[in-house]
Amino acid sequence: MQALKDCVAQMQNVLSIKEDNQRMQIHFPSGTANLEEVNQFCFNKGITLNLLLNKKQRLESKFFELTND
Repeated sequence: MQALKDCVAQMQNVLSIKEDNQRMQIHFPSGTANLEEVNQFCFNKGITLNLLLNKKQRLESKFFELTND
């Protein structure tokens, strides 16, 4: 998992990386995540991903982010 985290940290435009139960969430600025580029970047660094999803932020979460809770 650390190798993946180190790899992803090298990508451009990564806002944050969160780990949770053997999964990693990578946050990009809205509208900039490209799954194919993420997969290719990791593959070129010797890491094969077995699951890659594009999850959009929920409206409620975005509201709290914008209003600082």
